[in-house]
Amino acid sequence: MKRIDAAIFVVLSTTILTFLITNYVRVEAQAGEVRAGTATVIVALEKTDPTPWHTSVITPGVLTFHEADATIAYNWFSYVPRSVNKTEHSYIWLTGLHGNLISDDYNAITAESQQQAAWRTHLAERHQYIMLVPVIPRPATNYVYAVAFDWKVFLPTSDPFVQRPDIKVNLMIDRLVTDLRQMGYDVDDKVFVDGFSAGAMFAQRYALLQPERIRAIAAGQCGGAMTLPESTYASAVATAMEWPVGVSDFSSLVGEDFDRDAYQQVSQLIYIGDQDTTNSTLSAPGEPGELWRTQAQIDFLNAEFGNTDPVRLEGQASYLADLGYDVSFKLYPGVGHQFTNRMIDDTFAFFREVRQPRRAYLPIVEHHFLTPLLPILIDGDGEDWSSYTPVATDSEGDTRGGPGTDMKAVYAEDDEGYLYIMVNSYDPPLSSDATIELNMNITDQSGESWWLHTNIVPNGSLYAWTDLDGDGELEYYDVFGEQVAWGDVMEMRIPLSAIQSPEFTEVTWVVFWTHVNGQWIWVDIMHP
Repeated sequence: MKRIDAAIFVVLSTTILTFLITNYVRVEAQAGEVRAGTATVIVALEKTDPTPWHTSVITPGVLTFHEADATIAYNWFSYVPRSVNKTEHSYIWLTGLHGNLISDDYNAITAESQQQAAWRTHLAERHQYIMLVPVIPRPATNYVYAVAFDWKVFLPTSDPFVQRPDIKVNLMIDRLVTDLRQMGYDVDDKVFVDGFSAGAMFAQRYALLQPERIRAIAAGQCGGAMTLPESTYASAVATAMEWPVGVSDFSSLVGEDFDRDAYQQVSQLIYIGDQDTTNSTLSAPGEPGELWRTQAQIDFLNAEFGNTDPVRLEGQASYLADLGYDVSFKLYPGVGHQFTNRMIDDTFAFFREVRQPRRAYLPIVEHHFLTPLLPILIDGDGEDWSSYTPVATDSEGDTRGGPGTDMKAVYAEDDEGYLYIMVNSYDPPLSSDATIELNMNITDQSGESWWLHTNIVPNGSLYAWTDLDGDGELEYYDVFGEQVAWGDVMEMRIPLSAIQSPEFTEVTWVVFWTHVNGQWIWVDIMHP
């Protein structure tokens, strides 16, 4: 790995931060409305005239409406980005699934799905995915939570309109793939799926039902609990896990055996905000029947994996990782039941990692979820670090910026599973109009060193780059499972597996960036 000297840092930083700020502001502005799109609303039953949509003729750059027909029972939307080159291999992104309306008015649900599709078109363009948004009903009469795959979707006594939405979505994918290939697109057979809340319940359970069709899923909150790909759970007494807790009755419900081998090939990112504790499907008083079949199922999940959604999901992800499934987990500090821009960024970073794995000299390491051993809480308060020695200190009063920009010291510690880093200042709290650039030399267990450039921003986002292919240019490096807090100090905790389980990590430079007289400049620098 090539070394980059100090003189190049400023040039790199300016280029990277200009790109970062430009793109981040655009996503912040265009994706902001997503935060309001997760509430369940009860609407009155009514019939409306059909809503005029675009025709079903696929046109690049146009959100296309596909009306239900004799083959596909549901409406759906597609979007083919202009940024997708026909001659390059492309992928379908299954997204926009929601449970936002409980209504017998399927046109109203279609209109909501159109809104979910419309704001995602810029993401499809930016990340070059062909988008597919199904419209799955959530009827008020003879209620079935179809998008969440409650057990009633498998019953022959249920309305055929809500039965097996996974099969109906398969037909959409098949038709879209056929049409795209006829248009000359080189499109992959397997899809990427993402969702939040009800959409995550769809993504996670669709992967169980149709694993051979999926490359990866990113699922946020998952209604408070995943369906586990196991039939029994061994604790004090082996417990059979029926759907939607597990797959012990999969064959009788679905009519075929669970394909565990195919499911183990699906890469999964499970995530949630650590304050997301009030929208759980497990906490509806007296209503286990919305999704869970019995109160005993809820009691089991609470007892074995935790009685809040963040704790429970992390426990389930850890359990699956220990069993060898390809599952990563991410917790977002200070975030409630919100689908944030950082979650969107991390979803596409995760998908990009699945599409373009790192080179052989940076081997992929499975993310195992070890318990942090050091008594350091990632909360933006530096008191936890009082007994540790900094790896570098900086002189007081040498900043060119305003309050909260005069760096004092940088600390770095690790335990068996994590790297911990803290940066503090002489005049806390840290400025909220800032970025901390932190650079590290990382030595792997074979003795080879490589360089990681990171930017940390006040909203808790971490961005990283390195020279993946040895050509002297930086490529984006995906870090998963990190926690970042920005307050009186900047703290972050990174799983060692996310940086290739190094033998040794050295902080080389820390640079503080902020606005001064309208210009984005570095104002303080520190290095060992």
